[in-house]
Amino acid sequence: MKKNQSRIYFVLLLALFSFTSCTQHSSENNDVDIIEQVRLKHCPDKRTSVYDVEAKREKNKLILKGEILSVEAKNELMAGLKSGGNQVVDKLTLLPDPDLNGNIYGVVTISVAQVRKQPDVYYEIITQELLGKEIRILKKDGIWFYCQFEDNYIGWIMESSVASGDKKFIEQWREQPKLIITASCGQILQKASGKNNYPVCDVVLGNKMINLGIENNLFHVQLPDGRKGYIKNNMAMDVEKFNELPKGKAKDLIHLAYSFMGIPYFWGGKSPKGFDCSGFVQTIYKMNGFQLQRDANMQVNQGKEVLIDGSLDNLKSCDLLFFGENLEHITHVGMYLGEGKFIHADGMVQINSLNPGDKDYSEYRRNGLKAVRRYLGD
Repeated sequence: MKKNQSRIYFVLLLALFSFTSCTQHSSENNDVDIIEQVRLKHCPDKRTSVYDVEAKREKNKLILKGEILSVEAKNELMAGLKSGGNQVVDKLTLLPDPDLNGNIYGVVTISVAQVRKQPDVYYEIITQELLGKEIRILKKDGIWFYCQFEDNYIGWIMESSVASGDKKFIEQWREQPKLIITASCGQILQKASGKNNYPVCDVVLGNKMINLGIENNLFHVQLPDGRKGYIKNNMAMDVEKFNELPKGKAKDLIHLAYSFMGIPYFWGGKSPKGFDCSGFVQTIYKMNGFQLQRDANMQVNQGKEVLIDGSLDNLKSCDLLFFGENLEHITHVGMYLGEGKFIHADGMVQINSLNPGDKDYSEYRRNGLKAVRRYLGD
């Protein structure tokens, strides 16, 4: 009888342990589901937001660690986890990092600043940002800033390439009259004239700087870090006047695209010093009043869908052509010029054709064409 009682007790204990384990496992699965649902809603693309959340159970507490960029995402996450009866311990860092003490505003100080995947020069360049562009600083690691840029892209930039400060700093920058560089490239010189007139820095298309006025038919300018110099007045124009210009038409975009012919391909590049395919079309559209996202597989989700047929008759100049294995794996983009021709950054900025009879026909690109999007009005 005692042996039977012992067996019954053992079975009951095993059942209780199994029930507890299943309940805990089910609870943990529910936590994971909630965390993932909030991520999919608020941070579906890690290139444009931050959602690095780790949940760990300790007895009856759920401890959250990591980093998160969206206040709304954090509030929704906390509410969802607490609704299941969890006692949540919040150890998440809401970016920008409080350790920055409000110094979360930056302005790029060099013509083209490299943005890397991780805070080290050994990691790949994922994009670039230009002189005079504002950036949002999210955190700091040694000599590196983790930042969000104008097109929402996120990456690491060297502190030495940025002037930074608090809200007062950025307000002072914003209230100054500015110029935008409209030439492909050039230099700011130390003096308006004279011998031994050395460069202060180089400039490229789209750079911005403070306009201090005209001297000797030159613009007197100041950079975000306080350096001053002079630049030819046919290389820049007032930013306010530039912003008031009507959005570019197809001929304007094509003219600018042609001006970049032969510029080398550069992974992560978005300046006349070197372009990647999506940086090339982003720059063309940006200088004509249109903001595209950074990468080809992001740009394909913008604009109006254009149906593709064998004749290509539906295509218009400046439509963007997207290439890859399929719509879920877009790897390249170019801009249509008409008559089967398109311009793109591939080795260098060049023109190819989708028509088999043309000398510059690319069978590889014709077979890889998966989508066309239109950004200009009909």
